[in-house]
Amino acid sequence: MCGRFALYSDTALPPRYNIGPGQEIATLRALEKERSFAFAHWGMRMSGRETLLINARAETVAEKRSFASAFRRGRCLVPADAFYEWKAGQPYCVRRADRAPFMMAALWRGEGGKGGGDCVIITTEANKVLRPIHHRMPVMLEERHWAAWLGEAAALSDLRSFLRPLADDAVEAYPVSRHVNSVRHDSPDLLKPLPLGAIAEQASLL
Repeated sequence: MCGRFALYSDTALPPRYNIGPGQEIATLRALEKERSFAFAHWGMRMSGRETLLINARAETVAEKRSFASAFRRGRCLVPADAFYEWKAGQPYCVRRADRAPFMMAALWRGEGGKGGGDCVIITTEANKVLRPIHHRMPVMLEERHWAAWLGEAAALSDLRSFLRPLADDAVEAYPVSRHVNSVRHDSPDLLKPLPLGAIAEQASLL
């Protein structure tokens, strides 16, 4: 899944190192053949659910009633530099091996499309790097597929072929401090690799 991420390399936006569900996040959309950034609320309210739905599964997103309309008309990209995942209470930072920022495939739902609305991030099965930590990961969409995903090219039937894990050698993951567990903590220190001794010390406190 994707339940927390960081965006700090975009000089047009304030750096954020611990973005969580329910917060406003930046999205890239294509409106009237022009790309533009707009903010959206991360999470969708669904009938019969008390909790926010923050992710959509790539395998069913096109057909599932909750997302079918957004898949046709509300595809967008969410910029990020890293995301976090947990295994047995231990958080890990996950990013591209080359440290470059990336775009996550996402859907938004709202009025007009110029801003506001709700957003979910699309997840797929984990690659070999992430699998020992978690069985799902966000779709880190390759740049050559951005135009098609935003509706600028390609037929709708081709889109799901893009929603796959990034190559194993393109991703790295490492343990970080449990401070990331609370969205109140938001600093570059959250990205620092945790020494092995510190991992054992954190585990002993559980």
